Amino acid sequence: MSDKNQARRVRVEAAFAGKDITRSLLPYLKTITYTDNEEDETDDLQFQLHDREGVWLTGWLGDVFKAAVTQAQPAAATAPVATAVTATKMYRVTSNIGLYVRSGPGSGGNIGTLVWGAQIVVKSISNGWACIDFRGKTGYVSAKYIAEISVSNTAGWVFGEKVTVSGQPQYSSYGVGTPGAAVSNRTGHITGLNLASGIKYPIHVDQMGWFAESQVKKADDTGGGTAAVTAPARVPGFTIQAKFVRDNWHGDGVDKVLDSGQFELDAVTCDGPPAVINIKATSLPYGTRLRQTEKNRAWEAVSLSGIAKEMARNGGMACLFESVYDPYYERQEQVHTSDIQFLSELCHRAGISLKVINNIIVLFDQTIYEKKAPVFDVRRGDGTYSKYRLQTGETRTKYTSCRVSYTDPATGKKIEAIFYMNGCRSNAFPQRPTLRRGSKGQDVRDMQKLLVDRGYPLPKHGVDGLFGPETESAVKSFQRSNKLSVDGVCGPKTWAALESTTTDGLNRNGQQLEITAKVASYAEALTLAEKMLRLRNKKGLTASFTFPFDPGRVAGITCTLSGWGPWSGKYIITQAKHTAGGSASTTQVSLRQVLEGY
Repeated sequence: MSDKNQARRVRVEAAFAGKDITRSLLPYLKTITYTDNEEDETDDLQFQLHDREGVWLTGWLGDVFKAAVTQAQPAAATAPVATAVTATKMYRVTSNIGLYVRSGPGSGGNIGTLVWGAQIVVKSISNGWACIDFRGKTGYVSAKYIAEISVSNTAGWVFGEKVTVSGQPQYSSYGVGTPGAAVSNRTGHITGLNLASGIKYPIHVDQMGWFAESQVKKADDTGGGTAAVTAPARVPGFTIQAKFVRDNWHGDGVDKVLDSGQFELDAVTCDGPPAVINIKATSLPYGTRLRQTEKNRAWEAVSLSGIAKEMARNGGMACLFESVYDPYYERQEQVHTSDIQFLSELCHRAGISLKVINNIIVLFDQTIYEKKAPVFDVRRGDGTYSKYRLQTGETRTKYTSCRVSYTDPATGKKIEAIFYMNGCRSNAFPQRPTLRRGSKGQDVRDMQKLLVDRGYPLPKHGVDGLFGPETESAVKSFQRSNKLSVDGVCGPKTWAALESTTTDGLNRNGQQLEITAKVASYAEALTLAEKMLRLRNKKGLTASFTFPFDPGRVAGITCTLSGWGPWSGKYIITQAKHTAGGSASTTQVSLRQVLEGY
């Protein structure tokens, strides 16, 4: 709570590499901007600083560049967990959505956020709350979201060091999946460490995979690689965090906080005169293996969530999958493509949105967010905004349907499906076999996908190609809703109802989008047609507004525009740019009209 008698303001708290630098930063700060994107684009955090005295150019930047050369953090900004710890307990954050740090146990205010996987030193645990040092302050975190790490105070493995490996690399540090081809005395560099207790394969070397300690030795060692695993010698990447606090905005002493989360230093530019330093940090740095390393790999018998989780694990990140639909792939080939680019392409085809924030890869169903109730309304002339812009998007043509077709060159078999807006689909369906409990294969997957699309979820097993009790129950629910014989068997009438839904008054005379793409089944073609139609039409009407600083207006929430002629209607925030400093603190939002009838 703020003093009710003070003027309203927006203040910023910042930390570089875990050290609170708010007081030393403020005299130089021109502006700080946090850009929050709904999907695809990475979030970023940018500082613009006065540097008339050359403090940042000759001091801080010199330390950062020296750190880049020596692969060590600047001494003045080293985080508490950067070096090996002797005679103390270290823990790792296990919450895959991040962990709030509070000023007191239980009811204390939020003073920051720890990302998934962060390593912390715990001073004590009492009544379910762990006491830690956080940016020079005493903080408290819930003890149920941290796990003790078994570490040693002896010299151990270090990120980036040269090693020699022999044996079979593993699918993951947990030994999941079939081991790779054996190697013998292969030289490489450590690209990942999993320090949790009980991990069988804690060392990741180059792109080969994970190895046990007994399979690894330092390049200049003659021993068998028996050194114990310890904490990394440095924090990978230079971390930057910022928190915006809106004090006493309505004269009631109530504060509102926007914590941007954790970013890594991405780029620095120096301009002048007058001397200005621009520091940019990003939620997914260009230097990370997830974004930078191009790979060739065949993914077989795996779901989208499985691919995302393995990529996150190998990149030292967490994965949060928030979609009922989880497509299954017999085979997908990743050719000269980075993990994040390949994952983004798969998400686009599946109609699933991708976002990276706070060391977490998040996959979510955008249509669910669009259906949520509007959070605020912008009425023309209401005085809540200082600037606005309305425009037609990149799409000049509004398509009412999409046709996906593919002819197998080997067999000459043609697969074709048409998706119409408002849920009306083509009546030309392929002949389907009758399916019942015990059936399995691609036709079962097609049926399961259609059930999920129609709002009959399969939360336990998902689209797995196996017709079990859960699928039978969903079929019965669908039959009951559509006034069919409720027998749990998917015969001709149930197939027809699943694949063809009629809507009165549909205009079939609109523009049709034509897509030629390799598909394995009718259901896959139909799903792709729906997603491509949505992707092409979703940039129809857009708008942007500039408001006084508002931490509550973030990417992914919906709002309405009223009194704006053809632009009136429901919208979703695709980007929120929060800026503090300068003559005024503002929130600029970019909006896209919500798509309906899909």
